[in-house]
This record gives sequence, C-alpha cells and structure tokens, in this order.
Amino acid sequence: MAAGHCPGCAAVGCPGCLPELDPPRYCTRCGGWLRVIVHTAGWESTCRRCGAEGRA
Repeated sequence: MAAGHCPGCAAVGCPGCLPELDPPRYCTRCGGWLRVIVHTAGWESTCRRCGAEGRA
C-alpha cells in the first residue's frame, strides 16, 4: 500500500481487511472513495478525490 491506507476500510496502517476477491473500495494513496467498474475479467477503479487509477 502506497500511503498505508487500507483498500477495504481506508484506515491508515490496517493490515488489509478486504476479502481476497473483492475489488478495492478506497484509494491506497489518499483514502478517498473509489469509483469501481466490475467486468467479467476483472475491475477498473478511479479515485474520486485524487484521480489515481487501478485495474485487475
């Protein structure tokens, strides 16, 4: 995690409480909510606060 924010709860220093197959809910850089689009082959996310992008 880049800034220490958990992708499941946004807490700083959380060891990671997000279930393995769930897409992230929070940005690991700033802790803001993610806009997530789930596809059959994975997911795409964009942070609503800082604009960081991710995919799997």
